[in-house]
Amino acid sequence: MNRTLSLRYLWWKELRQLVPLIAMLLVIGACLHLFFALIYDQEGPSYYAWRHLMVGIALPALFAVGAGALIVGQEREQRTINWLRSLPITSRDILVTKMGSGLIGLLVIWGISMAIAGVMLLLQNTTYAVVELDILPLFVHSFFLLAVGFTTAWMTRSAFISLLSVVPLAVLPMAATITQDFFMERSLYRVDQGLMFVIYSFLFAVGFSVWAWRQGSKVLGAETVKPSSLVSNAASSIRLAKAQPGAIYSVASKLPTLLWQFARQNTWAIVGLGLLFYTSIIGLAFMSTEPSGVVPLFGCLLATSWLGQLVFQADSVDRRHLFLANRGVPGWQVWLTRQLIPLAILASGASLTLLLGGFFAFAMLLVPMFAVYASSQFLCQLLRSPILGAIAAPIFGFLCAI
Repeated sequence: MNRTLSLRYLWWKELRQLVPLIAMLLVIGACLHLFFALIYDQEGPSYYAWRHLMVGIALPALFAVGAGALIVGQEREQRTINWLRSLPITSRDILVTKMGSGLIGLLVIWGISMAIAGVMLLLQNTTYAVVELDILPLFVHSFFLLAVGFTTAWMTRSAFISLLSVVPLAVLPMAATITQDFFMERSLYRVDQGLMFVIYSFLFAVGFSVWAWRQGSKVLGAETVKPSSLVSNAASSIRLAKAQPGAIYSVASKLPTLLWQFARQNTWAIVGLGLLFYTSIIGLAFMSTEPSGVVPLFGCLLATSWLGQLVFQADSVDRRHLFLANRGVPGWQVWLTRQLIPLAILASGASLTLLLGGFFAFAMLLVPMFAVYASSQFLCQLLRSPILGAIAAPIFGFLCAI
């Protein structure tokens, strides 16, 4: 096979996979720019310019978070990565095209996003506004997020779980900067925090890129199967063949089994989203009257929306929904058992709000929270890609809640 021709088609395939993500982010960004242009501005031109610039910066960050999960995690989830492995293409070529496509896509969306933000500032005659915003740290941090996204995508088989794993790792450069600043507070050689953030983001980006390359090489390499596993799998097949269907799926044990299956298959996602939700609820109770209260409010929005997405999109891994349907499991039982754990987390969080903030805070949070949960779940049923759903669902849920 002509290697040049095969690489050309491989690059085309990887870049084409990123087009829906880029298009969706640009549409969302255009809507936000239009929204900010229409609302009345009481804070002056500087605040207006700051909002448009933040939209321009947020879009590349969202792309960096979702790119790895889209072109790696989704292929592992749908098992098309096995098709790539079967082609006469080296694993090195696959890794170069995937990581190179993500890098090209990030640079493209940086250029388009900042160009749109600049045009909005020109149209509103706010170019004279003084905006003290250093873009370099955020620019370097986006490459760190891209490297982390590729690493988690190669390490997990679920695109949605790999996307969620990026969230706690995204604060590593900031945590390292704060830690160093704390220990060097009284030192004569104290370095500027912005510069240290750029350095740590670059170092972490290089480290995670190497890690992603090694994990990808391991996944794309030849698989080794132990003889003992073949014997155990054969024995398990024989036992399942002899077993009666009624013994496996009895009426009494079906609901607890489905509930255990959902909890077991999504343990880390449930724990991570639960911690994010409870932490945000506690922070919201103590910082609701402060400007920094927007941070726990944003965390509560993300956790609630992603819990709604987890209900059914988690079963897209290995086509688990087809496994249940082929074995005659009623749809209402699957629906009920997938709802119980996320609803229990939301209900306990609402109870915690009632305990910490009183009835007024409970009433103000309850209806928007379940509106975000239901609307996110609805939208993710329409979007086949969990990556697009994870980015669009919080925005859609927020619009439905207000």
